[in-house]
Amino acid sequence: MGFRNWFFSKLYRDNKKFKNEIINLSNKLERVNVQLYSFDEFMRNIIKQGNEKVQKINDIQKSTKNLLERNSNLEIEITNLKDKLDFTNRQTQLIENIQESAKNLLERNSNLESEIANLKDKLDFTNRQTQLIENIQETIRVLLEKNLCVEKEISDFRPILDSTNNKIQLIENINSSITMLAEKNALLQDKIVNSEQTVNLISANRLINEFQKITCLFLIHNIESWDSIYSVYKKMIIHERFKVIIASIPRRYPGSKIFKDEEYVHNILSRLDVPHLRLNNSNSYDDLNIIKSLAPNVIFRQSQWDYDIPPAFSTDNLRFAKLCLIPYEIMNFVQLGFNHLSSYYHTSCWKLFVANQQTKIEQEQHDKLNGLNVFVTGHPKVKALKNAKPAWPIISNSEDKKFRILWASHHSIDKNWSNFSVFLNIYNDMLSWAKEDNSIEFVFSPHPALVTVLEAITDEKLKHSIDEFFIEWNKLDNTYFYREGPYGPLFQASDILIMDGISWLLEYQLMKKPLIFIEREDHSPFTINGELIATGTNRVSAFHQAKELAYRFKNGEQDPKRDKQDIVVNELLLLENAADNIVELILEDL
Repeated sequence: MGFRNWFFSKLYRDNKKFKNEIINLSNKLERVNVQLYSFDEFMRNIIKQGNEKVQKINDIQKSTKNLLERNSNLEIEITNLKDKLDFTNRQTQLIENIQESAKNLLERNSNLESEIANLKDKLDFTNRQTQLIENIQETIRVLLEKNLCVEKEISDFRPILDSTNNKIQLIENINSSITMLAEKNALLQDKIVNSEQTVNLISANRLINEFQKITCLFLIHNIESWDSIYSVYKKMIIHERFKVIIASIPRRYPGSKIFKDEEYVHNILSRLDVPHLRLNNSNSYDDLNIIKSLAPNVIFRQSQWDYDIPPAFSTDNLRFAKLCLIPYEIMNFVQLGFNHLSSYYHTSCWKLFVANQQTKIEQEQHDKLNGLNVFVTGHPKVKALKNAKPAWPIISNSEDKKFRILWASHHSIDKNWSNFSVFLNIYNDMLSWAKEDNSIEFVFSPHPALVTVLEAITDEKLKHSIDEFFIEWNKLDNTYFYREGPYGPLFQASDILIMDGISWLLEYQLMKKPLIFIEREDHSPFTINGELIATGTNRVSAFHQAKELAYRFKNGEQDPKRDKQDIVVNELLLLENAADNIVELILEDL
């Protein structure tokens, strides 16, 4: 296949090159013909003008001859008059007049001689132009001979071109056959997929008696959202009906071209004392074989995005078990411009557990199952964040507690996703602020995908600037770059949050602390619930406004949005005991 493509690609380039040369030669001949035609017209006019001037010269010469003859006669007459009128004054005057006339005739003869000289010069120029025409005609003759040779070469090439066309037709026929085979293969592939799905359906719905343990597998790639499932995991491991397996897997967030960070996930799970398997084979399908050997009845994935995890853990490959989802965010409240609530994983889930009735209604409006697999249980992260023990990563030597600012930024730095992040606009301002005021401690906790998005920046100047920012940030004793998984302890230990979006706009309101929202004008619009959530935040549009507001809170001013936060929490996050509700729903249907 590679040789064929090369052969015909080369043949096509050679043909195109030869064709261009012929077209260029033809254009040159056409221009020469036009020039010759124009020059021929020019020469015809020159010759015509020359002939007219020659005729004029002949007429002048004839007139001059007549004048000379008359002059001769006049001279004879003058001689006769001299002889006859020697004594007459009148005759003398006549002679003087005749002499004056003769003088004028001599002057006119001189002028005629000058005109004749000019005409001779013009005739010489005409002769030179005639020679030039002859040279051009010779050049044209040579070009015509070359043109005949080119035409002969073209004639010799035609059989090869005809043969090429026949081969191209043969290739087109082969490609048509390949297309038909590909269509048949696609149909066969669909039948295979349908068969696999049928087998998976049978496997997923296998009966479990009351004496069997329910094996639940949790695939963990987003360790930062561990709080979304931790309480469910804790409930299951102490329940006699469950056998729980945790597995760390790689991830691929926006900006990254490879799956990575399994080591990072593993280290945090180990620090949290969570026993787990490590599924990190270079071929993820080897890990899938391990999963199948475990024969889980239920599999929890942390998000609906197949792209974020290795292909062996895709929706289709896991449908041999009952799939479940506890969203990594408490609830969606942004309109992203596409139906992100009705992904293939959503519609393939056995059970989808959501935080409140508002989320279920939104899910029903968007998904293809009309919410049949959606269950309102409350969200486990609510209780986890409320009950988290405060922990601040900066160790201060000061006896007095410093003001603590938690700073977070979303990964959408460009304009092709939700457009919330303002990181590129303020990162140097945040660094300068940290350098100038040592009475404040700053912890930067970015969205995990922001890290990979920044790593993928190709603008060398911008990349260097960002690298310098992190170097300088990590040097200061009042700053910290947080990448240590669950963030509940940060929420509890901080005094205020400065951020640009998205999920923390709701989650931090559980802390009943000031939240400064630096808002991009072009971000994706909020849903109705999103607008409600935003009322509990202090919305600003620029860094200097956020800084000024932060100092007001530092100096003891009360948060004007505090009452709104209570309304938001009471409206959206009242459901308690989410983990108990989720476990009970699983037990009811198995």
